[in-house]
Amino acid sequence: MLRLVRASFEDAEDIGRWRNDARTRSMSISTAFVEKNAHERWFRNALSDARRTLFIGLAADDSTKIGMCRFDLDADGSAAEVSINLNPVMRGKGWAKSLLRESAARYLLEHAVCLKATVRRQNAAAIRCFLDCGFHLRAEDSEYFFFRLDPRRSTAEVTDSPCR
Repeated sequence: MLRLVRASFEDAEDIGRWRNDARTRSMSISTAFVEKNAHERWFRNALSDARRTLFIGLAADDSTKIGMCRFDLDADGSAAEVSINLNPVMRGKGWAKSLLRESAARYLLEHAVCLKATVRRQNAAAIRCFLDCGFHLRAEDSEYFFFRLDPRRSTAEVTDSPCR
């Protein structure tokens, strides 16, 4: 079982460590190492940004931090970019889908928007995760797959969705 909580500044160190993990960086849009002070500034700003929501997934039985799911609402409020990052020691244990599914459901209770995700082509685990959680492939280029989930529309209508 998974339990979701809103991220707090006490999570900054863990999330920074997960972000700088070599595998995480290789699969991220930005692959650069992030210095601790820069990450802490970013994290403090993220927590105070009304357009950004960060959830931490915890194992319900022992409160082990599973990972983080972030939602960045766009300027017109119609869509949010989704990013998921697992605690490296929790990879391969079946948590990613639960974290993404539960985080998206909770976010959508508060925001009637389309969800988008950008995933590196070589990130097979993330591709499966987003597809298994109901996201649809919208487009692709040489580096990325672009997924979307528009809960306001049926699967048949997804190609006509305003979620671009």
